[in-house]
Amino acid sequence: MSADHPLPADTLVPVDYTAEIYRLNLAYLIAAKEALLTNGQDYAAIAFGLCEPLLSWLQRAYGTEIHALAAASGLVFASRLPPAWAGEKILAACASGSEAALAARMHALQRMMGDDDANPA
Repeated sequence: MSADHPLPADTLVPVDYTAEIYRLNLAYLIAAKEALLTNGQDYAAIAFGLCEPLLSWLQRAYGTEIHALAAASGLVFASRLPPAWAGEKILAACASGSEAALAARMHALQRMMGDDDANPA
């Protein structure tokens, strides 16, 4: 619909952001814990952005504790895209094809790991 013809109010679905944040946090925390226990700390740190104190806490956390953290009023996950031009380059590459998307993901991982070769000259 255009700006001249907005959707009727009765077709809009209200979003329960508290429930959505809980769902996203829980999915992230469970997947990160599984990766941590299955693949180790290095993989979890790179793939999920886990760092201390969350890394150690998650390794020993019980399900009830994970649910309690998931219920926090904000997202536990934080975006790790590089700022400015590098982030824009990665996002553009993801939209332009599979080879470019793979290169973008590799570039992002290199930057997250602090690889100087991923930085511009």
